[in-house]
Amino acid sequence: MSRRYATPFAIAVTLAAGSALLIAAQPTERRQVQPSGAKPAAAEPPMMSPEEMKSAWKEANRTNPNHERLKMIEGTWSAVVKHWMPGSDKAEESTGTMVNTLIHDGRFIHHDFKGTFDGEKFVGSGHFGFDNGSGKFQSTWIDSMSTGIMFSTGTYNESAREWTMTSEMYCPMMKCAVKHREVVKVLSRDKHVMTMYMTMPDQPEFKGMEITYTRK
Repeated sequence: MSRRYATPFAIAVTLAAGSALLIAAQPTERRQVQPSGAKPAAAEPPMMSPEEMKSAWKEANRTNPNHERLKMIEGTWSAVVKHWMPGSDKAEESTGTMVNTLIHDGRFIHHDFKGTFDGEKFVGSGHFGFDNGSGKFQSTWIDSMSTGIMFSTGTYNESAREWTMTSEMYCPMMKCAVKHREVVKVLSRDKHVMTMYMTMPDQPEFKGMEITYTRK
């Protein structure tokens, strides 16, 4: 690069390289002098071999009892949907069918819902599983009445036989982010109930939806 076209960045790089060469040219004893009381540099962790990396990856992503719990909601279910508008005690009702399919060797549930909502055709889909890395259950949901993707995380309570999942999503009616808390309670092998609670800014939490699933 000619001096005519040298940029400030190129000049800085050149100066840095020159400084590095000068330091390298100094006697070894002078370059290795450390201030009194200085701690030695921490040793770098040993590199894993390709075989060790493969083994660690497999071990970290094995299925476990948390994935076994997904089987409780596997199958085809009749759904009775109730939902409430904020400030209303009257529930609107609709029906549908949910098909929950285990995929990827039992690691996830794939949701496929078909039904009606507010008198209109409604379809939705999503995924639900347990992430070994975070130690949390995770889920996604998309449907025909929204352009957003709902991401939820949560835990499972063994004694109550229920999942609690939380998320936050923009509400076009209220024009603000709304917090969601979903509780999925397993009542028996053939029945479970999902209850969704919502919280708007500066407002108390309210029950917005309840879906009762009965095995077909």
